[in-house]
Amino acid sequence: MKIKVLLFLVLSYTCFSQHYSRINVRVNADNKTLFIKQELVYNNTSNDTINSIVLNDWNNAFSSKNSDLGKRFSDEFIRAFHLAKEDDRGYTKIRSIVDDNFKNINWLRDENQIDVIKINLNHSISPNTKQKLILTYEVKIPMIDLQSLVLIMMANCI
Repeated sequence: MKIKVLLFLVLSYTCFSQHYSRINVRVNADNKTLFIKQELVYNNTSNDTINSIVLNDWNNAFSSKNSDLGKRFSDEFIRAFHLAKEDDRGYTKIRSIVDDNFKNINWLRDENQIDVIKINLNHSISPNTKQKLILTYEVKIPMIDLQSLVLIMMANCI
C-alpha cells in the first residue's frame, strides 16, 4: 500500500509541472526498495541561462536523525523514527546522472541539507530551450507510520 501511495504522489507531481518526467520503476517488495530510471526534460521558461538544477530528494531526508525532517519528527514526538534501525529509515542512492549523450553529469549533496541535490550541467540551458537528464537511483522506502507522515505533511501545509 505504501508503495502505491508513494508512486501516486510522484506521478501526480509530474502531471502538474512544466517539465516532463518519465519514470521506470522496478519494485523489490521484500526489501522495500525501488530501482528507478527517470528521464527528466527540463524546460527553461525563464529569461536566464541555467547552469545548474536543484532537485528535492525528499526521501533522503529519512536517512538521518539529524536531517531537518528528523528534527521535525523529534519536535512532533514521533519516536518511531528516532528509535528505528538505520535500515528502516529510508534513503536515496544515486547511481548516475547523465545527459542525453550519456555523458556523466557532476552533482553534489550538501552535508547540511541531505534532501537537496545540485546538478551542475554539462551544457547550459538557454532561455526557451530544453535539456534531458537521465537519473538512475535506488530508493529505500522508510518504515515510518504512514498516518503520522500524512499528519505532519498536512500540518505543514495549513
